[in-house]
Amino acid sequence: MAKAVQRVPGTERLNIFGVRHLSPASAYNLVAFLKKVKPKCVLIEGPSDATHLIEHLTKKGVKMPAAILSYTTESPVQTVLYPFAEYSAEYQAIRWAVKNNATVRFIDLPTSATVRLKDRWIATEGKDAEKQVEYHKTEAHFYADTVKLAGEKDYETFWERNYEHCLEMTAFMEKISAYSDTMRSCLESKQWESEKVEASYNMVRESFMKRCIADAVAEGYEESEIVAVVGAYHVSGLRSDLNPMSDDEIKSLPHNSVNITLMPYSYYRLSTQSGYGAGNLAPAYFEMMWQCINSGDLDRLAPLYLSSLGDITRREGNYNSTASVIEAVRLCHGLVSIAGGMYPALADLHDSAVCLLGEGSLETVAQAMARIDVGTAIGSLPEGVSQTPVQEDMARQIKSLKLEKYRSAVAQDLVLDLRENRTVKSREAAFIDLSRSIFFNRLQLLGINFSRYSHNSSSSSWSEKWILQWAPEVEIEIVEANLKGETIENAAAFVLKEKLDNAQMIGEVAGLMRTAFICRLLSEVPNGLMRLQTLCTEGTDFIQIASACYEISRIIQYRDVRAIDTTPLISVLSQLFLRACLVQFESAIVDDDNADSFISGMDSMHTVSQEQFEHIDDELWTAKVRELCDSDSRNAKVSGAAAALLMERNLINDADLGAEVSRRLSAGMPGDLAAMWFEGLCSRNRHVLLSRMSIWNQLDAYLDNLDTEDFRRSLVYLRRAFGTFSPREKNAIIDILADLWNLDAASVGEIISGELSEEEEKKLDELNDFDFEF
Repeated sequence: MAKAVQRVPGTERLNIFGVRHLSPASAYNLVAFLKKVKPKCVLIEGPSDATHLIEHLTKKGVKMPAAILSYTTESPVQTVLYPFAEYSAEYQAIRWAVKNNATVRFIDLPTSATVRLKDRWIATEGKDAEKQVEYHKTEAHFYADTVKLAGEKDYETFWERNYEHCLEMTAFMEKISAYSDTMRSCLESKQWESEKVEASYNMVRESFMKRCIADAVAEGYEESEIVAVVGAYHVSGLRSDLNPMSDDEIKSLPHNSVNITLMPYSYYRLSTQSGYGAGNLAPAYFEMMWQCINSGDLDRLAPLYLSSLGDITRREGNYNSTASVIEAVRLCHGLVSIAGGMYPALADLHDSAVCLLGEGSLETVAQAMARIDVGTAIGSLPEGVSQTPVQEDMARQIKSLKLEKYRSAVAQDLVLDLRENRTVKSREAAFIDLSRSIFFNRLQLLGINFSRYSHNSSSSSWSEKWILQWAPEVEIEIVEANLKGETIENAAAFVLKEKLDNAQMIGEVAGLMRTAFICRLLSEVPNGLMRLQTLCTEGTDFIQIASACYEISRIIQYRDVRAIDTTPLISVLSQLFLRACLVQFESAIVDDDNADSFISGMDSMHTVSQEQFEHIDDELWTAKVRELCDSDSRNAKVSGAAAALLMERNLINDADLGAEVSRRLSAGMPGDLAAMWFEGLCSRNRHVLLSRMSIWNQLDAYLDNLDTEDFRRSLVYLRRAFGTFSPREKNAIIDILADLWNLDAASVGEIISGELSEEEEKKLDELNDFDFEF
């Protein structure tokens, strides 16, 4: 077994370059070091089982940020991410090595082992909580003391001032090495005492990295021809006497089955990412710094940042003159002088911006600063770059459906017209919006949150509104879908079949049938129809069956718009509608809490009866509604709603309605039941209700004759009923009351709309707390 020998810059020993991940200065100085040493082998801290992806990262058309994503091949899916930005030291090392024909590899633990080891790490969290808390306090004190000794306001400003602005290679290497050695010497022993699993994990990683270095030496590379690029914290570990991992130790590493792919990443995600993304709260700002460093003019960063900020705030409607920007730059340099720095840090830029562009208000410039600091950039990968089949299918569909511009971190609206566009030549172009709708609905079924359905103000059946927004989480959701099928369609069909097999409620199955049609997953329709018919035969839940009727009716109603054959659904709809009618009366024995759900089911049945009258038995439906209307043994609110349905369809004449109102609002009827019935009557078509003065006369007379307790009972339900009326409807009631009481409408309106007195407020509070003892 070859033993790794550690070397340091400036000697003939192995070259180890310590970096901070996502650090422009680390990347700049590393490239300078590579140009000086000209190694034949570059070894990089990164997942060793992803080395085969390195060539793809440097392909033409790859746009940073991007990430290596490893995911387990079995549910529940676990993921490990390794993100890169343009200014990542690791990415720049890869680019240099590929350009200069040097061997380049990742040398960290394979992700198959990382997933399992992290599981064990997580499992131990909290088992020795006191010691762990003590260690994290020690760690926090180390950073706080560092900031205090440096005279800075926070750790990020300390780092930027002392390291990101250090562009002399040797000085940078010495400074970062000295700092990481100090950190490790101060914290490592405490970590072994309190966070043994984390400390052990670091040791395992470093032993594995030393083995990879030793393997490169054993292959014939001279030690001076190798450069190892690792996080600065690991430099002293790789220089230590720790032995390289042996063959037996490698074999004993725990493993999970994983797949590895590349995915676009975003600056927004980098700004909150831990681990490899640690320490970069402003990725877009650091890209701006990277560009200035590479142009040889870091002095340009402050005016570039502040002028960009001024431009954004002006576009947002806040006037900032060129003079204000110039003064902000001057103030920024003044702050640098006070701090003893060479260039402005981000904190200096923020302070200057708030002072002169925000006129002392952070709120004025906060949004603009977020846009410049974090940015909205999202990376992209061209065709041919290593991805999973579902990722590739997703990319193809986004391209063919002309959705590339919506692949943005900024949410955008898209309104679809599902009708055929007869002004274009090809069928694909004529139905592109319909194809988009099918695609979006399949994504929703898979839980891929690129598209979200939004309520459309248009009532047209052919119009849909979607909100589109891309994020790294979307890529992870796509990768998870890869476990269900190799294309979006296949994966969606798999999920739909799973849901249908597990569905137990008839309403749920009907909803899934609708999903099958709008997602154009017609292979699952026969299975769904069989489940519906079986559940319909056995079903006694009116609300569920009514819901199923509504869902199936929706499919049939929009068959032409969605260009689908719904003939097999017609007989199923007829069966469901008949079953709902037959079980409606028996199911109407519901309490007040469930009355609204029952009435909603009746509304659904009413809608179906109007839309599908040629396929259903409307006479049976109206007869069953009348049975509910006339019954005293069913929920009073439901009976009132049944009366409202008959009144809306003009199936109850004035004489019969008057008799029913007289009966329901008679002196012997308990106040709460009468009010519940009236609340149900108010649930539909209030225009008809408001036009029938006789009903209001009877309600007024009934309330006049109630004793105090019954009045209080009825008032609860009447308040609830009238609380749902629109302002216009309430004004109509004011006119009705004015006529009833022979008063001026303006006077009545003033009384009803006026502020309540303290005594009236108190009485209402008492009413809310009233125990009716039903």
